[in-house]
Amino acid sequence: MDINGLISDTNGSGSKAPSMRMKRRMTVMAVLACVIGFSAVVVRLAWMQLYRFEYYNTKASSLQTRDTILQPKRGTIYDSNMTELAVSASTERVEIYPSQFVSKDNINSSPTGLNIPVEEQQERVARLLSDVLGIDYDSVLKKAQDTKKGGLSVAFGVEKEVADQLREEIKKAKDAYNEDRKRIQQNKGAGRYSKEAFVYGSLIGFVDDYHRYYPMGAFASQAIGFMTESENPEGQWGIERQYESELAGSAGRIVRVASSAGGELPIEAEQNVPAQDGNSVVLTIDSTIQETLEKQLETALADNPKARGGVSGIVMDVKTGEILALAELPDFDPNTPNTITSEQQIDSMKERLTERLTEKEMDLKNIPDDAWFQNGGAKNLTQEMQNDKDLMEILTEIRTTSLNDMWKIKPVTDKYEPGSAFKLVTVAAAYEEHAVNPNSTFYCNGALKVDAETTIKCHKVGGHGQQTLTEALKNSCNVAMMNIAFQMGPDKFYQYFDAFGLLDRTDIDLPGERDTVASDMHSLEALRKTKSTLATTSFGQRFKVSPIQMLSTVSAIVDDGRLKKPHMVKEILNADGTVKQSIEPEITRQVISAETSAYMREAMEKVVSEGTGQNAYVAGYRIGGKTATSELSLPGTPLDKQRYTASFVGVAPMDNPQIAVLIIISDLPYHATHGGGAIAAPVVGRVMNEVLQYLNVEPIYDESEAGRREVSTPRILGMSKEDAVAAVERAGLKYRFLGEGDTISDQVPSAGQKIPVNSEMIVYLGERTKTTELMTVPRLIGRSPDEAESMLEHRNLYLRRTGVASNKYNWQTNAVKQNPAAGSKVSVGTVIEVEFSNTEGVSDR
Repeated sequence: MDINGLISDTNGSGSKAPSMRMKRRMTVMAVLACVIGFSAVVVRLAWMQLYRFEYYNTKASSLQTRDTILQPKRGTIYDSNMTELAVSASTERVEIYPSQFVSKDNINSSPTGLNIPVEEQQERVARLLSDVLGIDYDSVLKKAQDTKKGGLSVAFGVEKEVADQLREEIKKAKDAYNEDRKRIQQNKGAGRYSKEAFVYGSLIGFVDDYHRYYPMGAFASQAIGFMTESENPEGQWGIERQYESELAGSAGRIVRVASSAGGELPIEAEQNVPAQDGNSVVLTIDSTIQETLEKQLETALADNPKARGGVSGIVMDVKTGEILALAELPDFDPNTPNTITSEQQIDSMKERLTERLTEKEMDLKNIPDDAWFQNGGAKNLTQEMQNDKDLMEILTEIRTTSLNDMWKIKPVTDKYEPGSAFKLVTVAAAYEEHAVNPNSTFYCNGALKVDAETTIKCHKVGGHGQQTLTEALKNSCNVAMMNIAFQMGPDKFYQYFDAFGLLDRTDIDLPGERDTVASDMHSLEALRKTKSTLATTSFGQRFKVSPIQMLSTVSAIVDDGRLKKPHMVKEILNADGTVKQSIEPEITRQVISAETSAYMREAMEKVVSEGTGQNAYVAGYRIGGKTATSELSLPGTPLDKQRYTASFVGVAPMDNPQIAVLIIISDLPYHATHGGGAIAAPVVGRVMNEVLQYLNVEPIYDESEAGRREVSTPRILGMSKEDAVAAVERAGLKYRFLGEGDTISDQVPSAGQKIPVNSEMIVYLGERTKTTELMTVPRLIGRSPDEAESMLEHRNLYLRRTGVASNKYNWQTNAVKQNPAAGSKVSVGTVIEVEFSNTEGVSDR
């Protein structure tokens, strides 16, 4: 066989060329491979579109767009006189763009540019922001390392001055880069960039923002609340939370589309949705009354440092239900809400921590420094403490509990045993039901046997003897109240719990008010079943109400029986300042008749003028009220372990009630003074004294109060002796001459000074004038009224008496406060204000 005939040698290489059949087969296979490959791509794309669309769409958007939230300007919170209490001011928000660290456009990473490793860039950005903005380095670095994210906020509410400082640092680094780049280009690529050279522009950004400020600091802090610091800030507690939907407005946004390389496209590719500013709210709170309440609560807390639950108070407009002031101590500054400044609160935290460590048999050396109690944070703990998981759980729980306790609005959120203040409800209900009348009498021998096994004592062990209904209330007699409740019966008695709103929320426009639950209030079945339960309930023990419920009830009792819904906001304003809504007073229901209310006003006034509330007396004003001392401990608790809450509710003026004030001093030990008549009533008296004057309620003095009335000293300089005498006597004052002559050369006190009527002026004649030597104010605390007056007269100083009425002075009446303080240097003729208080006849348990 000719082998050459089988071989084609067309190219001289000796290779065999593929046949036509083989070519067709290869073509078919290639086409088939393309079809299969393309089909796979189509199937994959279909799967991505149909089943993973959201995932890939979101991922693509995050890489191709930069979405910035525009915060609206939050509405302002005003007091009733349009004083700003919470405002939003223009600031800036600083962002970083983590994905840009790994972008091809990042000059800092470019081999022909700065050629800085990504990790080093992230550290440099974190260090700059930490140094300039004062934020945590590690948290910024962590965000910078999340390179899948397009933009993350790192600082909110940055003041313009600080933002400009950051811009300046960014500019310095960019200028250094430009100078180095120019130098290297001139040297035809030779040379290196300096350490100062860096381009922050694509890595750090600035966004217009607003920051919430509270210009009056801790003023009304629980009522106002505070804001979270975040990209989407929200109100926390108080009005900020309750009216979040009105105050917040609507956020806007800017969406900037980026190129595939990460750079921003022209402005035409930007979408801008403007923010809508929030509405403002006008509170019922009056800053002057609020300031008065807070000042007196500070004094009360200082006077009662053992009050573990702090002190709180409410001032309400009796006619409308408007809250004129609401406060509690310890408080906080809403500008720095996570900071605890109260030494008393810190001491309480340490006490609780010691108890927990003892329970767990842990080392008592594990108590942090004060910096941790004040500010929290791992940086204020040792590394050993941070590594102890059990200890960290305890510390976290204690500080979280303390912060929430500080933030919440206790007069609204918390329940307490109302004690003897509830006797007002018992008497009002019985009077309305005709179970008692002003002529009803009750005998108290110091205790009442309510059933075969139970005898309940009155706070006056020796008993009050025979007394009328009014006397029983002013004496705060437990025995009388039990008998009154028995006369009414459990069904009628319980009916008034409901009628006065004590079984429901008041629906005040503040957050945190909770429903009445079984552990708070006795059921009707319980009152029917056990006579002792009805007995203790009649004088306010062994059940709980909230302070706002109690004050609303008392306001209804004195305002012709009308129960009103308490409220904190009087107006809502649109963003342009126009009125969107006015909140009108809302009467919930008529509970008792005007006739019953009139009797209750008269009886409550007797409590202050003659009974256990005498330390709330204010000369010239008709004050009424009721003392209360609640026992927090269960029966059988050892004496040294018993705890109490003291309170007083006052109303004025009783002929036409305008304001009601409730003061509560919480959780006192047995060994501390803990009676409401002794420590809470004086606080109400001080608040009433200032607030009634502020509201221009004219004082009216009867004969028994003549010594408390004050007059202005006349100007008699240069007058003749005869004319001066006439002027002094017309003013209702006495006089004493010093010197010789017929012309007045000087006077003490100076003209226009207010001093008690019938006080003696010192009148100087001829060449004699008053001494310029300053007098030292003596210590008057603990002195009787006569002793205090004598000590001041000896120094030619004047006494202004406040506190218990002069006609109620007894052997236990002593000075409890003075102003100016002992040791102060004052001029001759200065008036020294001294508050006197009784400890006899004010017990109310």
